[in-house]
Amino acid sequence: MFISYFTFPLAILLFVSPAFCTPASSDSSNCNAATCLSDDDAATIAYNYGQLLSNFSINLAQTILSNTSFQDQSDSANTLIDGATQSPIPLGSLTFTSRAQLISMQGTQANIPFRILNVWHNCNTVTLRWVSALVPQQVQGIDVLEIVQSGRGAKAQWLIEKVFEASGVDERIVEEGWWA
Repeated sequence: MFISYFTFPLAILLFVSPAFCTPASSDSSNCNAATCLSDDDAATIAYNYGQLLSNFSINLAQTILSNTSFQDQSDSANTLIDGATQSPIPLGSLTFTSRAQLISMQGTQANIPFRILNVWHNCNTVTLRWVSALVPQQVQGIDVLEIVQSGRGAKAQWLIEKVFEASGVDERIVEEGWWA
């Protein structure tokens, strides 16, 4: 059986994010340079997010994830975490309800090959399309990251507050032990 959560990436881009704008946008009603992500900001956020999966460190997680309101929702991760059996985390539910929970879980996992293919953004959302060259079969997906400005004295100007993921996961990857 093939499980795919990758069938609606266009819907994510069109309906999850508010109107697209950049600091130079002519529509200043919903964005301005002081509170809007730049192209460089979005690229850095996407790169750092990829590093959480491909080269995890607690320091990076503490630097780029919101400590007060971080949440992550991924049905494919819920399926993989549970080994493709009936998930203790119901599909559609949060995978991680806090930064501490993600650190606890991700810190015990092997690094995952992760390559970013595209990055799109608006003032407070970064959307990235990625591929992971897992052996013997790659997995690809789209993640939508809701971003908030960090407080004074923070290491990063922007923090990831919420993650929503849509990815294609072939159940055979789990059933045949390719994902451990």
